[in-house]
Amino acid sequence: MEFASRVGEASLVEAAKLAKDPRVVWRRGKGPKEWIVGEGDSGMLRLLRGEGNGKTLVDELRSVEQQAGTQEKGLGAILGALLSAGRACADGLKEIQGTPAFFAQLADERQTGVTSAWDEAMLEERVSQCLRQVGEGGGLCSPSGGALDAACFWLTLGERLWDGGVRKLLSAAHPGETTRRLLMMLAGSWMELRSEGSVVFRGCHFRLQGPARRIAWPQVMEWEAGEIEPRVLKYLTAYHTDFRFDGILTGLLGLEAGEAEPIGALVAASESRALLQEAALRWVCDPRGSFRVDIPPRTPLTQWGVTSLRVWILRGEGFWVALEKDEQPGASLQWSVRPPHLRRWVVHEGAIPGIHLTLSALWRDLKIGGRQAILAEEPVPPEGDEPRERKLRLHGRIRWGSEEELARILREAYPVEEHVRVLARGKRASRRAYKLALREGHVLRPGTTFVRKHTRGKPDETVTNIPVRAQGLARLILASRLGSEKRLGIPGR
Repeated sequence: MEFASRVGEASLVEAAKLAKDPRVVWRRGKGPKEWIVGEGDSGMLRLLRGEGNGKTLVDELRSVEQQAGTQEKGLGAILGALLSAGRACADGLKEIQGTPAFFAQLADERQTGVTSAWDEAMLEERVSQCLRQVGEGGGLCSPSGGALDAACFWLTLGERLWDGGVRKLLSAAHPGETTRRLLMMLAGSWMELRSEGSVVFRGCHFRLQGPARRIAWPQVMEWEAGEIEPRVLKYLTAYHTDFRFDGILTGLLGLEAGEAEPIGALVAASESRALLQEAALRWVCDPRGSFRVDIPPRTPLTQWGVTSLRVWILRGEGFWVALEKDEQPGASLQWSVRPPHLRRWVVHEGAIPGIHLTLSALWRDLKIGGRQAILAEEPVPPEGDEPRERKLRLHGRIRWGSEEELARILREAYPVEEHVRVLARGKRASRRAYKLALREGHVLRPGTTFVRKHTRGKPDETVTNIPVRAQGLARLILASRLGSEKRLGIPGR
């Protein structure tokens, strides 16, 4: 191994800094002796082939480790970067950037003091033991091996996370936020070492391109944990084999900078509980089928760019839902009427209140409002001998509340700005309106009046004063306003 520094002494410590730099570009060597090259602003690191033929990359790196000494500080980072870059080049990538630095960082944080090298059986046992620990609710363990063993451990763990048996093992677990995030990064980083990323799930083959390589794994885990049926999976992904996995999913996972402030958790919890209790006590419909519905404005999901939902009803249980943006399916998740309602594989904690409140409101209007609240674009013939009031089979595109009801809800929920209004024929403004208009710099013409800025609706008291059939939708919009006001410190009326 050779390191040429451009900023200082050509030491192992400086070489480790280069290995952990995500800006370094790694590529296959050009000559017969040059194996892997990493080049960045601080220098160049090269792995040269040793004497003899038939040596694997791990064999060569083991020789480097033996020559340097297993206790050398920074050696884990160097071997982690070289090993991951070598795997990428062997799979056909011409160059790779960023991912080797991630594995370098992990390998450098190993437990030192162990000098004996692992064979393949020992490596497999350590990885399996760590996965079992996560499956039982624990966190990821740090390997207590040598520098190369630590690098092999993290790479192997990232690969195993895509295995169907491992996914099933972990799907029943509820790891903490830090562990979930690290698992996602491991799985995504390993997939980025592949020249062609792909995953097969329930018979559906998905090609992983661009950002999808990094973030597809938690979506697959959500499907795994919900034991999704193949027909449901195909519907949620709109039968796309090139399903992108990014966009909305990136926002829900909390990976985007400057995310919008979500609805208050306490407000959402209170309203959701009331909506689900009402649906359980007063239900008159047994909804079934699948449908797509546009998301009304001024509701929580619009902050992630969601424009519509693709919904598969689980009778009496909840939904499978895909969040769509501009007609394209994005992240999908399972929602249940029973706690804990949502898993944490594809949503971070800040996104849960808004999603739960939206789906609780939709469930309430499906169960109680029926076709008076959920408007189908095409008439659906009745079926079976069920009582007429319980028949609610949905398909295709539907509308959540009429245009008139939505306009009335928004009119009641949000502030009315000051403005000059035209009066009905024969009406005239009051003297008080003339004075208010002059105070604000307006001169009223005959047949007009002045309306002060005011807010309708009292969401913290009741929504029943708004005469709409889609009461769930009304509560959703009013609760969204109330949550915003409380976060801003505005007292309720």
